[in-house]
Order: sequence, then structure tokens, then C-alpha cells
Amino acid sequence: MGRFHTTVWVPVETPPGQSIPLIVLDTGQILYEAWYFFRADGVRGHSSAWFEKAARFIGSFYDYFRATHKGSLGDKADADAFIDNCMSAFAYGTVQPDGTDPTGLFWEPWMPSKLAHARSVLKDFCRTVTDLWGEKNPLSASRFALATSSAFAREQKQRHSKLFHLSFRDAGNHGKVKPLNAARGAIVARRGSAKVFPRRLIGPLLFEGCLRTRQAKDFGHPIANKYNLTLMMALTLIAGAGLRKSEIFHMFVDDVRTNRVHLYDPVLGQISWRGKRTGKLVSGQRTQYLAEQFGRTPRSKLPYHDSEHAGWKSMLLDHGEPDFYAVAHWMNGRLRSLFYHLYRIYRDHVRPTGLDHPYLFVSLSHLDFGRPWSIGAFNEAFEAALDRIGETPDANRGLNPHGLRHLYGQTLVDMSLPPVVIQQAMHHKSIESQLVYTKPSFERIKNMLDAASNFDSDNDYVIPPNNGILDYHWKSDPLNLFAHWNT
Repeated sequence: MGRFHTTVWVPVETPPGQSIPLIVLDTGQILYEAWYFFRADGVRGHSSAWFEKAARFIGSFYDYFRATHKGSLGDKADADAFIDNCMSAFAYGTVQPDGTDPTGLFWEPWMPSKLAHARSVLKDFCRTVTDLWGEKNPLSASRFALATSSAFAREQKQRHSKLFHLSFRDAGNHGKVKPLNAARGAIVARRGSAKVFPRRLIGPLLFEGCLRTRQAKDFGHPIANKYNLTLMMALTLIAGAGLRKSEIFHMFVDDVRTNRVHLYDPVLGQISWRGKRTGKLVSGQRTQYLAEQFGRTPRSKLPYHDSEHAGWKSMLLDHGEPDFYAVAHWMNGRLRSLFYHLYRIYRDHVRPTGLDHPYLFVSLSHLDFGRPWSIGAFNEAFEAALDRIGETPDANRGLNPHGLRHLYGQTLVDMSLPPVVIQQAMHHKSIESQLVYTKPSFERIKNMLDAASNFDSDNDYVIPPNNGILDYHWKSDPLNLFAHWNT
């Protein structure tokens, strides 16, 4: 039950026996935009639970419109910022520090998982509304549809869209309320430096956190028996090459080449394979390859509620059409050597053969053995690794997977690399995107100023690159199995 709406369930003609939610407004009318969306081909096949959550998100979206626009579009700037402001209201709540709420909604901040699901649903909903009632047919559109289509067009042009970015709020901000702009009732954007995973914890995370709970006996290699190589490789890629968490779940086994790691667009990326019937070499996009060889869909195209779904944020490519791939750039030679060492062991001793998919990272649990590794399973393994080294997830301290990518970006800054090089290494389409990752901390600014104040004119002051990330004695490695790369 919302402030301006309620939800009931009604049967639909196809498929027989299925029901979809109907959003009834306080005026006694139905929200036709939602009715049309729920009957569209693109959402058929979803579960009743999905429809129920989607109705709640769309109902809240409509409630925000009614609460802030007071029945009219008002100022065009407000209308254009409608989606941006609404997503911020979901993320940070609408109750102000003094307990007041100009919207009258009195929302608490949403959890990150709920926020991510809402973004996925609302992006499709807004696109449907825009296609039907946007520029093609504006005269028959409601004020809600007009505001939605206008704001959606703005979001598509924004570099920092809250609707199209994978995650615009860290979980650590949960419970923090953003102040409202008194003049326009709009929610002011929060900005600041990204939280960096503590450099001193990289070694413990890899070599203590990735230990198996019980040592295995069936992999035929001492390192594979002792460590969770799936997690260890993933963390090494994120921390050492700055990959986004979502990107590792699209990697194929053969994307790891002899001297570099390729990151292909999961849909458009080129690949060659031998046809099942002809045996001839074929080249094409990954969508075609997955469909013909495995009967699969790229993971970025799977429904959000599918456990194998993995997002994909558009990246700056090293090689565009027709290849569509970027190259992982390692910031530390030891981390690169570690990854390749682990990869060879994983490929030869751990990853099962004869699987029905080409993905590099697979689950080794009894229930999902051999299936593509899921983001949920990765998150659980990461939290367990933190627990083993006496830490708990904390986005405010960078103790989350994305904090490892932030560490990568910050380390490149510490190495005094030019901004354009950092942009290429982090695969940012806009050079502005790296600013949130690389903004210097208070401590770093203080240290730099202290060093500058002691500047000796006879000796140039140069900020030394950090080459000691893994200078650590691994108490979990009494056999010195990793000595060949840690020297």
C-alpha cells in the first residue's frame, strides 16, 4: 500500500492462469502505464514475486512524482531531473536531519540490493513509457508519462546517470539522508572520494582469507588443495588489474592469453569456433557463439533475478569494431605473475572439463558444481575471506570488492601516472569518471604537503611508486610454495 496507490492482482488473457498486478490510484483510476508495461512481451515469463516487487517499485516511482510535482509538471528543470531525484530519494530516504520531510513520504533509505533491483525494473519501465508516449505521441500522454519520458531522455544523455550506472551508492551510505534543496525540493547530489581497500590487507586477504576451510585432497596440486583458487584469481584481477567485479563473470577460459588478459564485450565481442555440424572455423559475436554451441544467452542479457545474471558497464575499449575488447593493465608485476601462476594450476587441476559453457570461473559447490560462478557466491566467499582475517564488510573503509578497484586507481595516482594513462588503464570512457576513484585522501594530502615543506632545492622531490604491496611473510605458506614470485 502506497500513499497514492494500492496494488491488486488481475488475470490476463495469456498465458492462461497467469495474473499480473494492477496499480489502482487514489483517484479510482488505474495506472495505465504500469498496466501496459506488465502486459508487454518483454516481461512475460517472470515469476509472481518479480511482478510483485516491480509493482512496488513502479508504485513508489509514481508516488514520488505525485508528492513532488503536486499534480502538475511545474518547472521544466524539475521535470527533467525527476528520475535522478527519485533514485536519490530511494537511496538516501526523504526524511531530513531535523525530522521533517517536504515530500510527505517519510521514506527510509533502501538497501543496495533493493535499489539495484528497482533500477533494473524502472529502466525498462521508463523505456516502455518513452517509446509509447514520448515524442511520437505526446498529446495522449498523462502528466506522469510526459515527466517520465522527458526525464528518461535526460538520463540517457547524462555521463553520471543514476539509472544507467551499475551502482551509484555504496552500501555503507545506508541510513544517511541527503538534504533537500529548499528552493526546488530536489535532492542534492553527494560527492566525495571513493573508499579504498587498505593496502596493508591485500596480502592477508589473498593468502589468509583465501585458505580453504578444510584442505582438499582431490585436485592433485598442493596449492589447489590449500587455497580457493577461484576466489584468489578473482581478487587478484580486481586488485591488480582494476577490473570491475561484474567483468570477471563474463570471461571465457581462452580470454586469458599467454601475455595478456582480454576483456570482451559479452554480446558483441568476437570469437572463433568450429561449427558442430561442419567442423569448419566460424567467426562471429559471442551472442551467436553461446547460442549455437551451448544454447545460452550472454549473462548480461539474462533476467536480473537469474542467479547467473552479471551486469556489464560500457568500457573504453582498446580494440573496437569488430573485436570489441579491452586489455587488462597490471599495476604490479608480482600480482600479474601470481595470477598467471594460479591460472595455470586452476586450468590444469581445478576447472572441470566437458562443461556446457565456456566461462572461466565456475562453482565447485556440490549443488552448483560446474555451473558459471555467480555474483552471489562470490560475495559470500569475499565476506568469508574478510572474516578469516578478522575484518567485516564496511564500504566506508573500502572493505568491499569495489574497494579493490579503488585501490588500483589510487595506486596509479600514487605512481604519478598521467590522467590519460589512468583513464586507459581503468577503461573509463570519460576522464572525469576516474576522479571519484582517485581523489586524494586527507592523509595523502597531508603527507604530500609535509614532504613538500621539507623540499630540498638540491634534490628533486619525487613521490615514489608503491612497489611493496606484497612485501609480506605468508604464515599460511610454510612450504614457501609462492617463493618463486615473491622474491
